[in-house]
Amino acid sequence: MKNKIKITTLIFVAMGISSAINLSEFLSLINSSLAFFKLDHEPSVWILSSRIPALMLYCFLVLFINSYKIDEILTKCKKEFRTLCYIGINTLIALSSYLVFIQIHEWIGVNINTQERKGLGFIWIVILLFSMLIATLLKFRTRQLDDDLREETILPEKSQSNSLPLDKHKMTSEMFTSCFLLSYRGGLIPVKTENFALFYLDSGEVKGLTFDGESYAMDKRITELERRLNPIDFYRVNRQQLVNRNAVIRVEPHLHGKINLRLSLDFDHPIVVSKLKSAEFKDWLVNNSVNDFSTSL
Repeated sequence: MKNKIKITTLIFVAMGISSAINLSEFLSLINSSLAFFKLDHEPSVWILSSRIPALMLYCFLVLFINSYKIDEILTKCKKEFRTLCYIGINTLIALSSYLVFIQIHEWIGVNINTQERKGLGFIWIVILLFSMLIATLLKFRTRQLDDDLREETILPEKSQSNSLPLDKHKMTSEMFTSCFLLSYRGGLIPVKTENFALFYLDSGEVKGLTFDGESYAMDKRITELERRLNPIDFYRVNRQQLVNRNAVIRVEPHLHGKINLRLSLDFDHPIVVSKLKSAEFKDWLVNNSVNDFSTSL
């Protein structure tokens, strides 16, 4: 089961943000010290009344696009242009909705003067930034819940594959992959499994990193690699990474009971073991590691 950001959550957030903006403007008009910002103009009653549903709809649109659609769109962009695409998409949403709001008022014969247009533009930018931030936080929280849910619902046989003590007498080298045939410079080369320090997911592609720093594209998913690798040598620390026991040199405390791993080679991304798996991982590491490692726990 996958956690998703609920539409009702986005609706309530949109109502909250738009209400806060409208309340702040009302407080500014009566010169209250509680106002978030000060206005140098007094908008018409018609603009204020028509803007309430328009701001909520605009806010919901930004939240919805950033929560549900933006990741799918960005995967179609080149990696180096994704930040620009992200900014461009949100700018386009803000600009188009602002122009539609102005145009509708012109069609019905309501004139919006220059001062009011500047004030509306400022409000549109504020809502855009707040909505982008909240959507990012909601997605981050949802992904954290997804990780915890996956770890709580692991099938018993998978959970036992890394649990200790491992019965080494029932395991033989023939049961697991000892070598991979990988693409390299237009050809294929064999690389022994023991040479890999880490397997990880990078922008949807599974890669293997060797102890000498070479990175290879793997033609298998992380889950398939987990099944084919000896659980004495490799541990699935999270949904994106499989670690070789001989690569771990230090275990450090992380947030909320999680632990952070330090490897014997350079790796740009953090390697974090969840609170649910931390005790099992430490048992696995102590009982199977042939290297000395340090701990801050």
